Amino acid sequence: MELKESNPLQRVNSSCSSPIVIGKLPEPHLFPVRGALMKSFMAFVQWDADSQLYVGLVPGIPGAHSQGATLDELQLNLQEVVELCLEEVPQDELPHFVGIQQINVNV
Repeated sequence: MELKESNPLQRVNSSCSSPIVIGKLPEPHLFPVRGALMKSFMAFVQWDADSQLYVGLVPGIPGAHSQGATLDELQLNLQEVVELCLEEVPQDELPHFVGIQQINVNV
């Protein structure tokens, strides 16, 4: 997998149209799309060597996790599952993204 550096906080996988964001991420926000509002969420994505799939989850939304053979497929799957999960989560209980911390441990 070849990664191209576009700025210090974002690395883009050349085989995928979806950016992989590294570092401090923006908090969720609302933006208009075709007369409706959309909310943006951050997902944690990792490669699962056993299943040979990308696995992603959206913290703070119960049940918001999925997998895909490609990052594009994972993004579509996560979008669908988040839309379904949001039907069950009150708007005032949506997660508020703060940031990511790197934890170093001795192994």
